[in-house]
Amino acid sequence: MIKIVLVDDQPEFSEALKYTLERSREVFVVGCALNGHEALELCKMHNPDVVLMDLQMPNCDGAQGTLLIKNYNSKIKVIILTTFNEDEGITMALKNGADSYVLKEIATIELVNVIKSVINGFGMINNEILTKISKMIPKQREKDYFKTIEHIDLDSRELDVIEYVVEGLSNSEIAEKLGYAEGTIKNIMSRILLKIGVKDRTQLAVYAIKNNLV
Repeated sequence: MIKIVLVDDQPEFSEALKYTLERSREVFVVGCALNGHEALELCKMHNPDVVLMDLQMPNCDGAQGTLLIKNYNSKIKVIILTTFNEDEGITMALKNGADSYVLKEIATIELVNVIKSVINGFGMINNEILTKISKMIPKQREKDYFKTIEHIDLDSRELDVIEYVVEGLSNSEIAEKLGYAEGTIKNIMSRILLKIGVKDRTQLAVYAIKNNLV
């Protein structure tokens, strides 16, 4: 059973989401918070696997809440539930360690699949949001996020893997596409992350779009 904390300043949204999520019988909502501060306290009480975090909330928004939770326990996964009018918050949440981004209108079965994927170490992000994020990173701050492309030597195999990461494929799916063992893909992924200087697949995908690698 996957333990979930829901964070949204609209209690009726959290209650509706709690009801639909728990019908899947794969997740259990241990608590609902109205802001990032309350979410942190629930994390300390219940040690959840995943936090589903809204962005725009009073007192402590989703980006701040993500930072608080990741500083407390980086193993807790944070999935941002977002809408397209929250540009700045999406960017800051990414910087603060959010593991995934999905739209609030996502179907419940798809959200459960995202939750399970994130638990297994695969960052999930809507392609439209991914493109939007890549355009929002301010030019003067790009060096704070990534190394410049001129200083990175990527071979054709690594570029193929990056392309499939942007498409949202898992390591096993990439291995099947390229005809390699899954362990080989894991090694290639580790090498790519080290070369580029990003920490996970989500940041890698943003980097790839930002630098026209795909």
